[in-house]
Amino acid sequence: MTLRKQIILKAIEILKNNPEGVRYTELVRKIKTELPNISIKTIYGTIYNLDDRMPEQVEKPVRGLFRFIPKFEILVRAARHEPDRFFVNKYIKLIEDELF
Repeated sequence: MTLRKQIILKAIEILKNNPEGVRYTELVRKIKTELPNISIKTIYGTIYNLDDRMPEQVEKPVRGLFRFIPKFEILVRAARHEPDRFFVNKYIKLIEDELF
């Protein structure tokens, strides 16, 4: 596994355990504690745009704060953004489950 992949997985794990979110510097500090063999500059370079790298899992509601997006919240956002497609797909899935 690459260093960047290790950093991203550790960052997501930390964010999952802190539903209110984690500030950038605190996230870097926690990752460095968990992965001491990885350069701090590599950690900085990997997570500064974590919300762009993993848009369906991480958001940055305010500058410097990273927060994990739960699956339920993603579904709610999808339903609000594209209600017709969301509900059609949901009903198709229900029909498939009953038929097969």
